[in-house]
Amino acid sequence: MIKLLILSERWWPDGTGGILASHLIAQVLQDIGFKLTVVHGTREPLGLNGVRYVYSSLLSVRDKHRLWLNCSILARKHWLLKLISSSDVVYIPRYCYPLIPVTKKLGKRVVVHLHDYQPVSYNSIVFSEQMARSRVNAVSFEVLEHGSIVRALFAGFTSPVNRLCRVWLKDADAVICVSMRQAELISELAP
Repeated sequence: MIKLLILSERWWPDGTGGILASHLIAQVLQDIGFKLTVVHGTREPLGLNGVRYVYSSLLSVRDKHRLWLNCSILARKHWLLKLISSSDVVYIPRYCYPLIPVTKKLGKRVVVHLHDYQPVSYNSIVFSEQMARSRVNAVSFEVLEHGSIVRALFAGFTSPVNRLCRVWLKDADAVICVSMRQAELISELAP
């Protein structure tokens, strides 16, 4: 029996399509005999019978930068290191990328599932291929989507931090994309 540890800040029903997809994938994997543990930041996840759910308040934040900082803190927690060590594979379907290096240090395989363009875009979307590398993309999104000049300024200054995603993802054993076009765009835009 393969032991799979899923690390995700959100779990169904707290989210949208990507979260639902992760929940359904977990259901299929459980049905074919995987032993699953889900570490998450959702207070009341929709549980599957036979799956172990572990809530961590460190994963409950919605801000990406705080989440990444919290993942770095979580990576030092004995209970998480024990869960990683006892697993065969770690599956990351959201943004818990800072946990990839510690997982690899423990000799475990890591599979990352990308549901968006986070590795190449600060706000995880690509307006057009020409704008994907530009800070204008992040600033425009914050003004148009959230109507916040403060968020726009913060996005402009912190968008280079997003390059860490690419560093973390290079250590993953496999990266799953939702489509061939997404895989092509990420390959083209990530140096």
